[in-house]
Amino acid sequence: RYTLIENRRAIVKFLISVDWLDETEVTLTTELLHAWCDIDIADALKLLGPRKEFKSDVVRKFAVAALAKARTDDLLDFLLQLVQAMRYEKFYKHENQQHLGPLARFLVSRACTNFKMANYFYWYLQVELSDRRDGEMFQHVLQVMLEEMKLTEDGLAIYNMLATQNEYMTRIMASPLRAREERGRRDQKEEKLRTYFKQIPWPKGVHIRLPSDPSVHLSGLVAPSAKMFKSAMYPCVVDFTTVLPEPHVDEVNYTNL
Repeated sequence: RYTLIENRRAIVKFLISVDWLDETEVTLTTELLHAWCDIDIADALKLLGPRKEFKSDVVRKFAVAALAKARTDDLLDFLLQLVQAMRYEKFYKHENQQHLGPLARFLVSRACTNFKMANYFYWYLQVELSDRRDGEMFQHVLQVMLEEMKLTEDGLAIYNMLATQNEYMTRIMASPLRAREERGRRDQKEEKLRTYFKQIPWPKGVHIRLPSDPSVHLSGLVAPSAKMFKSAMYPCVVDFTTVLPEPHVDEVNYTNL
């Protein structure tokens, strides 16, 4: 086994071969993991999966330590899978306190210092809140992240932008639903939709990072451009105005709508 520690590709098969009920093997495995060479994100993700051989805290902490060495842009390629992997962490309550697992703790910490990471992590968590089995866990992770963002100046800037995004997305998503319920033909519903969009306040100078691509900075909504398609659900499209990002934009203190 000692010959494997320089082979990063061997980590998954090695851990599957360990007898986790044998204390001697567990002790030896812990020592080997401390000496193991760096592994890539894909293998770390496998170690955070549902297999019983990977349930040990030793394994999960090893995997998270590997993730911590990765660049944020590289992590973003795997972020959706990492969010799903949080389902397999231990989540428990003790005296009304809920504890984060090592993966959730790492993702929260990274998100509190990087807007791009925070943006995608926030919206992935929002999608999972309605999950019947794990929704409470995802809600807790989201709450912890938002509270910790308020503790630093840079984190507060990220928090303010996420709050602005959420406020605006809630309003814009509600507008098509309201217009769809209006009586009349599609063109009448479409006109109502434009009216509802016009009623959404967008103060001059307020820029919003687009949730699906935070490199795009929205500066306004073009309500007259809204169109509804011929469909039972009346899907719609609308144009936005954009601006070039400001220097050091992640440090700007955003203001809610």
